[in-house]
Amino acid sequence: MSFCVFLRVGAATLLCLLLNRTAWAGDTFENIDLLHDNARQMLITYLNQSARVANPDTEVKMLPLDARLRLSRCDVPVDYQVSVQPSGLSSATVKISCSGSAVHWTLYAPAQIAVFGETAVAAHSLERGSVIQTGDFRFVRQNLNVIGANYVDPAALIVGQELKRAVREGEPLRLSYIEPPKIIQRGDRVTLEAQSSGLNVAAPGTAMANGKVGERIQVKNTQSNKIVDALVVAPGRVRVRYD
Repeated sequence: MSFCVFLRVGAATLLCLLLNRTAWAGDTFENIDLLHDNARQMLITYLNQSARVANPDTEVKMLPLDARLRLSRCDVPVDYQVSVQPSGLSSATVKISCSGSAVHWTLYAPAQIAVFGETAVAAHSLERGSVIQTGDFRFVRQNLNVIGANYVDPAALIVGQELKRAVREGEPLRLSYIEPPKIIQRGDRVTLEAQSSGLNVAAPGTAMANGKVGERIQVKNTQSNKIVDALVVAPGRVRVRYD
């Protein structure tokens, strides 16, 4: 009977020792999961305060830290420093470090960042030279870091603009694909407006090339048969200045 009691007391003592050892170990080393969570929260706070992130629809995925790490518990508050790519916000790194009086260590927590927004894609295939209409595009939610720069967001005014290249159905529209439409076509009858010494005169002309507002094209004065360089100012109107 005494032997059985001794076993029970010994087992309880052993269990107590193991629990104390576990608690001691937990006090000795940093909690890796806690460091990971703190790094993620620090990165989120940085993104929320950063002027580079105007869109609140942002997702952060922290890559896991090695759970086998045994970092001595820092005797001062752990320091977290965020570093992002200078060219964009697709990835970042949080530097986690301890610079205590007796403990020194550093590790890095990498993260992937997705910033989402509404961007325009072609609702159907569009040919080069097409003038964009409302039904030619639709907006979809996309990762802006993946689609890259130069995308068309809802604030962009693209209706009435002309495509410089063909676009397939579902393909993202980009600002570099569009330009103001050519409001004058080669062979169009135009009014050639001229200014000279404060006098404004007008003469009929024929466009020798396509042109958009602000572009210079050659125009033939149908009265004098003289070809001049003229500035496109409006549909059917070009202007030339004589000094």
